[in-house]
Amino acid sequence: MVISADRMNHGRSGLVVVAVMTTNAPKYPSHIAAPATVTGAKRDGTVMCEHLHTVSVERMSPRPIGQADAAVLAQVDTAIRRILAH
Repeated sequence: MVISADRMNHGRSGLVVVAVMTTNAPKYPSHIAAPATVTGAKRDGTVMCEHLHTVSVERMSPRPIGQADAAVLAQVDTAIRRILAH
């Protein structure tokens, strides 16, 4: 899941910040469910908010797999803030 701000996603660095996703069910408080019925993806997913990475936009698929709704995004935001102690 891309979590960086749009200005960074389209910036000169060519980098985006992502939280790794898996199809496994959430196991920890830092794992946020991203159901296919909400995201439009083919499968249910889990955002692992403790697994943050910076990756090149060149490694990203040109077409999004799905899109999280406001409720999932709010949960991801809360989990990441808790992890980063902000």
